[in-house]
Amino acid sequence: MQHYYDGLEIRPPAMREQQQLDQLNHQLTHVSQYCAGYSSAYRQCRLEDLADLATLPLLDSKELFAAQQAHPPFAGLTGRPASQALRVFSCPGQLAIPEYAGADWWGAARALFAAGFKAGEVMLNGHDYHAGPTAFIFDNGARQLGAPVVPCGPHDTQRQLEALLRYQPTGYVGPLVTLLDLLEAAEAAEIPSDSLRRALLCEATHPETAPLRAIHGIAALNCLVWQDVGVVAYESQPGQGFIVNESCIVEIIDPASGNPVSGDETGQLVVTRLDLEYPLLRLATDWQGHWLAKPSACGRTNRRLKLV
Repeated sequence: MQHYYDGLEIRPPAMREQQQLDQLNHQLTHVSQYCAGYSSAYRQCRLEDLADLATLPLLDSKELFAAQQAHPPFAGLTGRPASQALRVFSCPGQLAIPEYAGADWWGAARALFAAGFKAGEVMLNGHDYHAGPTAFIFDNGARQLGAPVVPCGPHDTQRQLEALLRYQPTGYVGPLVTLLDLLEAAEAAEIPSDSLRRALLCEATHPETAPLRAIHGIAALNCLVWQDVGVVAYESQPGQGFIVNESCIVEIIDPASGNPVSGDETGQLVVTRLDLEYPLLRLATDWQGHWLAKPSACGRTNRRLKLV
């Protein structure tokens, strides 16, 4: 199991489908009891097959924002009261997002593990701790792995350089541009950066990461983060598509008809978060992508997708 975060990643697809169906039906029962904000279409509902998920209404971000304004703070969609949340993220004009206490609550540990992060790795976090949950998504995942975190944020290069010199971090998470600026500044200041051996980015634009390895010796992978959900999918090999996280169900639908796409047709990604505390059901994203035909060569058996 040393090559995988846990056994869920390599379970047979039929087992995954049945276990996720059971999880989903349990979640729908929970929604009926505790989440007054969901309509009757979600309540008292039991699915016979995962494909039946497509019969439920989509949850649109704009509609969700309006519902939060009408019924603050979370539009009645959480399975626990807001007073029990660990953190609440709310920026003007944006969705309010809860974080509850729990091991790897955002699903980031799996992506970090696939990128090579292990217990004892020192992780430089280049995400902004004051602009939404992204920094905490990876902070939480690193703590689950037992990897210490140096929280630097994206804007203070001098602070990042001091952290590089003092703590000699072995890994980085954050925006690619922040990492490139840090490496350039380190070279100019003659501060060694060779302690950095791996990086996990979350760029929907598919950045080319081969130069990071060729020039700086940093093995970089990418993952998909939707702030309301956490890590939706992640790479295990550069450029080979994103493996769907075990904490999510992803659909790719035709936005015109709402029907699932077939084969490698391009469509809109829809995400369901398998979680009782914040059970987001069929959240429509603005990502466009398509399925890849085969599972990853790394041995993880969940479906792979590519964004376009």
